[in-house]
Amino acid sequence: MKKILYMVLIINVFSILGCGAKTSTSTDDHNATTIATTEVMTSTATEEFKESDEHNIETKIKNDIIKDETSENVKATEAKEIKNSDKEEACLKEAQEYIDDISGYSPKVLKMTLEYDGYTESEIDYAMDNIKVDWSIQAKKYCKDLLNLEYTRQEAYSELVGWGFTSEEAKAAMAAVYY
Repeated sequence: MKKILYMVLIINVFSILGCGAKTSTSTDDHNATTIATTEVMTSTATEEFKESDEHNIETKIKNDIIKDETSENVKATEAKEIKNSDKEEACLKEAQEYIDDISGYSPKVLKMTLEYDGYTESEIDYAMDNIKVDWSIQAKKYCKDLLNLEYTRQEAYSELVGWGFTSEEAKAAMAAVYY
Protein backbone atom coordinates (compact mmCIF):
# COMPACT_ATOMS: atom_id res chain seq x y z
CA MET A 1 0.00 0.00 0.00
CA LYS A 2 2.87 2.36 0.76
CA LYS A 3 4.30 1.69 -2.69
CA ILE A 4 1.06 2.75 -4.33
CA LEU A 5 0.89 5.95 -2.32
CA TYR A 6 4.50 6.74 -3.22
CA MET A 7 3.74 6.15 -6.89
CA VAL A 8 0.73 8.49 -6.70
CA LEU A 9 2.87 11.10 -5.00
CA ILE A 10 5.66 10.77 -7.61
CA ILE A 11 3.20 11.00 -10.50
CA ASN A 12 1.66 14.11 -8.98
CA VAL A 13 5.07 15.70 -8.48
CA PHE A 14 6.09 14.94 -12.06
CA SER A 15 2.85 16.31 -13.41
CA ILE A 16 3.16 19.50 -11.34
CA LEU A 17 6.77 20.06 -12.33
CA GLY A 18 6.02 19.22 -15.90
CA CYS A 19 8.64 16.53 -16.19
CA GLY A 20 8.33 13.97 -18.88
CA ALA A 21 7.67 14.24 -22.60
CA LYS A 22 5.01 16.74 -23.58
CA THR A 23 3.43 16.80 -26.92
CA SER A 24 0.61 18.95 -27.96
CA THR A 25 -1.55 18.18 -24.91
CA SER A 26 -2.87 21.05 -23.00
CA THR A 27 -2.49 21.64 -19.30
CA ASP A 28 -6.13 20.65 -18.73
CA ASP A 29 -5.60 17.32 -20.49
CA HIS A 30 -2.47 16.75 -18.47
CA ASN A 31 -4.27 17.56 -15.20
CA ALA A 32 -7.20 15.30 -16.17
CA THR A 33 -4.80 12.43 -16.79
CA THR A 34 -3.11 13.02 -13.45
CA ILE A 35 -6.46 13.09 -11.63
CA ALA A 36 -7.62 9.88 -13.37
CA THR A 37 -4.37 8.10 -12.51
CA THR A 38 -4.61 9.30 -8.91
CA GLU A 39 -8.22 8.09 -8.65
CA VAL A 40 -7.34 4.62 -10.02
CA MET A 41 -4.40 4.30 -7.65
CA THR A 42 -6.42 5.58 -4.68
CA SER A 43 -9.21 3.14 -5.53
CA THR A 44 -6.71 0.25 -5.68
CA ALA A 45 -5.16 1.32 -2.38
CA THR A 46 -8.61 1.58 -0.77
CA GLU A 47 -9.56 -1.93 -1.97
CA GLU A 48 -6.28 -3.34 -0.65
CA PHE A 49 -6.90 -1.58 2.67
CA LYS A 50 -10.44 -3.05 2.84
CA GLU A 51 -9.11 -6.53 2.07
CA SER A 52 -6.43 -6.10 4.72
CA ASP A 53 -9.01 -4.83 7.20
CA GLU A 54 -11.33 -7.77 6.42
CA HIS A 55 -8.39 -10.14 6.93
CA ASN A 56 -7.64 -8.53 10.29
CA ILE A 57 -11.27 -8.86 11.36
CA GLU A 58 -11.36 -12.54 10.30
CA THR A 59 -8.11 -13.17 12.18
CA LYS A 60 -9.48 -11.47 15.29
CA ILE A 61 -12.68 -13.56 15.14
CA LYS A 62 -10.66 -16.76 14.72
CA ASN A 63 -8.39 -15.79 17.62
CA ASP A 64 -11.43 -15.02 19.80
CA ILE A 65 -12.92 -18.43 18.96
CA ILE A 66 -9.65 -20.16 19.79
CA LYS A 67 -9.41 -18.18 23.03
CA ASP A 68 -12.97 -19.20 24.00
CA GLU A 69 -12.29 -22.86 23.16
CA THR A 70 -9.06 -22.77 25.17
CA SER A 71 -10.89 -21.22 28.10
CA GLU A 72 -13.55 -23.93 27.92
CA ASN A 73 -10.86 -26.64 27.76
CA VAL A 74 -9.13 -25.19 30.82
CA LYS A 75 -12.43 -25.13 32.72
CA ALA A 76 -13.15 -28.73 31.72
CA THR A 77 -9.66 -29.79 32.79
CA GLU A 78 -10.07 -28.03 36.14
CA ALA A 79 -13.43 -29.73 36.66
CA LYS A 80 -11.87 -33.08 35.81
CA GLU A 81 -9.04 -32.43 38.27
CA ILE A 82 -11.57 -31.66 40.97
CA LYS A 83 -13.39 -34.92 40.22
CA ASN A 84 -10.07 -36.79 40.27
CA SER A 85 -9.23 -35.12 43.54
CA ASP A 86 -12.55 -36.36 44.99
CA LYS A 87 -11.79 -39.89 43.79
CA GLU A 88 -8.26 -39.71 45.17
CA GLU A 89 -9.63 -38.55 48.52
CA ALA A 90 -12.20 -41.38 48.50
CA CYS A 91 -9.43 -43.88 47.80
CA LEU A 92 -7.33 -42.42 50.61
CA LYS A 93 -10.28 -42.60 53.01
CA GLU A 94 -10.96 -46.23 52.13
CA ALA A 95 -7.27 -47.13 52.46
CA GLN A 96 -7.15 -45.49 55.90
CA GLU A 97 -10.24 -47.47 56.96
CA TYR A 98 -8.57 -50.73 55.91
CA ILE A 99 -5.44 -49.83 57.88
CA ASP A 100 -7.41 -48.79 60.96
CA ASP A 101 -9.83 -51.76 60.92
CA ILE A 102 -7.72 -54.72 59.83
CA SER A 103 -4.58 -55.93 61.53
CA GLY A 104 -1.29 -56.17 59.69
CA TYR A 105 -2.01 -54.76 56.23
CA SER A 106 1.04 -54.71 54.00
CA PRO A 107 1.57 -52.06 51.31
CA LYS A 108 1.23 -54.65 48.56
CA VAL A 109 -2.00 -56.13 49.97
CA LEU A 110 -3.47 -52.66 50.49
CA LYS A 111 -2.73 -51.74 46.86
CA MET A 112 -4.25 -54.99 45.61
CA THR A 113 -7.36 -54.42 47.73
CA LEU A 114 -7.80 -50.88 46.39
CA GLU A 115 -7.34 -52.13 42.81
CA TYR A 116 -10.00 -54.76 43.45
CA ASP A 117 -12.27 -51.98 44.75
CA GLY A 118 -11.96 -50.29 41.33
CA TYR A 119 -9.53 -47.45 41.98
CA THR A 120 -7.06 -46.38 39.29
CA GLU A 121 -3.30 -46.57 39.67
CA SER A 122 -2.98 -42.80 40.11
CA GLU A 123 -5.71 -42.77 42.79
CA ILE A 124 -4.00 -45.62 44.61
CA ASP A 125 -0.62 -43.86 44.35
CA TYR A 126 -2.20 -40.76 45.85
CA ALA A 127 -3.63 -42.80 48.72
CA MET A 128 -0.35 -44.63 49.35
CA ASP A 129 1.58 -41.35 49.37
CA ASN A 130 -0.83 -39.66 51.78
CA ILE A 131 -2.03 -42.41 54.11
CA LYS A 132 -1.20 -42.08 57.82
CA VAL A 133 0.37 -45.39 58.63
CA ASP A 134 3.43 -46.71 60.39
CA TRP A 135 4.37 -49.64 58.19
CA SER A 136 6.71 -51.06 60.83
CA ILE A 137 3.72 -51.43 63.22
CA GLN A 138 1.73 -53.07 60.43
CA ALA A 139 4.68 -55.43 59.81
CA LYS A 140 4.75 -56.38 63.51
CA LYS A 141 1.00 -57.09 63.50
CA TYR A 142 1.32 -59.24 60.39
CA CYS A 143 4.35 -60.98 61.81
CA LYS A 144 2.33 -61.93 64.96
CA ASP A 145 -0.31 -63.47 62.70
CA LEU A 146 2.43 -65.46 60.93
CA LEU A 147 3.83 -66.65 64.26
CA ASN A 148 0.33 -67.86 65.24
CA LEU A 149 0.24 -69.77 61.96
CA GLU A 150 3.56 -71.40 62.99
CA TYR A 151 5.72 -69.80 60.31
CA THR A 152 9.44 -70.19 60.87
CA ARG A 153 11.58 -67.07 61.16
CA GLN A 154 12.80 -67.47 57.58
CA GLU A 155 9.31 -68.12 56.23
CA ALA A 156 7.92 -65.10 58.11
CA TYR A 157 10.70 -62.84 56.83
CA SER A 158 10.13 -64.00 53.23
CA GLU A 159 6.38 -63.49 53.62
CA LEU A 160 6.79 -59.95 55.01
CA VAL A 161 9.18 -58.83 52.26
CA GLY A 162 7.10 -60.62 49.61
CA TRP A 163 4.02 -58.66 50.65
CA GLY A 164 5.71 -55.29 50.32
CA PHE A 165 7.32 -54.50 53.66
CA THR A 166 10.89 -53.25 53.43
CA SER A 167 13.74 -55.44 54.62
CA GLU A 168 14.23 -53.11 57.61
CA GLU A 169 10.53 -53.28 58.55
CA ALA A 170 10.59 -57.10 58.27
CA LYS A 171 13.76 -57.42 60.41
CA ALA A 172 12.35 -55.09 63.09
CA ALA A 173 9.06 -57.05 63.14
CA MET A 174 10.98 -60.33 63.43
CA ALA A 175 13.08 -58.99 66.29
CA ALA A 176 9.95 -57.82 68.15
CA VAL A 177 7.84 -60.95 67.60
CA TYR A 178 10.30 -63.87 67.42
CA TYR A 179 12.15 -63.42 70.71
